[in-house]
Amino acid sequence: MRKDIELPKVEGIAVAVIQEENNLKQAIWNVYLINLKQEPIEGVLVSSKGYGEKNGERVASSTLRHFLDVIPAQSFKKIEPLDEKLFGISNEFWVSYYLNKTMYDKK
Repeated sequence: MRKDIELPKVEGIAVAVIQEENNLKQAIWNVYLINLKQEPIEGVLVSSKGYGEKNGERVASSTLRHFLDVIPAQSFKKIEPLDEKLFGISNEFWVSYYLNKTMYDKK
């Protein structure tokens, strides 16, 4: 039964949206996955989508999936750029990874 399935608690993982400059000195936004753990995480898969309401209309972005493979301990990897048009709606990131042969999963 579903109640018998133990879901391990996700800790030490963060998603950050950072404003940076591109080669043309223009402001851009990038999304990063940060591994704050003392051990690497493996088989990292991130799914992202935007949804909500803008100007009275329901809007949704495409669902994107990224395989980041391994993120070493105390490091980070870029997931994707984030278009400013998606600001003002919900942006959801679903992260799955393995640590010590156990799968972890969090929205």
